[in-house]
Amino acid sequence: LHHPFTAPNPEDMNDLASARALAYDMVYNGVEIGGGSLRIYKRDIQQKVLEIVGISVEQVSGSLIRNNK
Repeated sequence: LHHPFTAPNPEDMNDLASARALAYDMVYNGVEIGGGSLRIYKRDIQQKVLEIVGISVEQVSGSLIRNNK
C-alpha cells in the first residue's frame, strides 16, 4: 500500500499484507506532476490495515476510526 490510509485494490483483499494501492502518480519526463489515491472509508478494512503495519487503533486519531462506521 501507498500508506496505511490508502484503499487497497479490491483484487488484493485476501492478502492485505501485499496489497496494491488504489493510487496513481502522473509522471512527465521523469518528474512527478500529479497524483492521487482513494482513501479507506470502511472501518473494518482500516483496522485490518493498521494491524498489519503495527499501528493500534488507539494511536490513530479517534475521529478517523469513529467516522468510518
